[in-house]
Amino acid sequence: MCGTLEYLINELYRVGALVTAGRGEGRGVDLRSEVILSKPDIYELVIRAWIAKLEGLNFDFILSMGLRDLAYASTLAWIRKCGVGYVVAEGGSVKPVGLLAGKKVLLLSESTRSAVGRVKEVILALGRANSVPVAYTVLMDNEEGDARISSWGIGFLPLLKASRVLRAASSD
Repeated sequence: MCGTLEYLINELYRVGALVTAGRGEGRGVDLRSEVILSKPDIYELVIRAWIAKLEGLNFDFILSMGLRDLAYASTLAWIRKCGVGYVVAEGGSVKPVGLLAGKKVLLLSESTRSAVGRVKEVILALGRANSVPVAYTVLMDNEEGDARISSWGIGFLPLLKASRVLRAASSD
């Protein structure tokens, strides 16, 4: 898997889907999903790597943390033969949409930057829907909330971590 992730990172850089910004401690990684989604060969690499990352995890529903993430969630759900839904903002709170009762739910977003602040709120909403959140997976972990996520009692499964992506960028 290590070699596969290095290849994936290199390919994402090659097509412009990963962009590094800033210098020193303030250096970060921006993920451009529109590039990934518009290049089927790159999208396939991402999905294959994500499937490998989720191997052995017991879930029967994927909840996209936003509409931007729904393409990834739908493809992974189709491959895993499970249900899929999404989260919407409603009256200042979040509401999971989908047939969730009794489901073991995987939360998914493209980046921690776009969703980590809502994860706890979604976990609580899933409890009210008689669902069990099992893990939160992201395509790009900007390493902004690992400790918080772990403290909420669910697994955290990032496909890529910003620190690893930045190391790959600086070795080129």
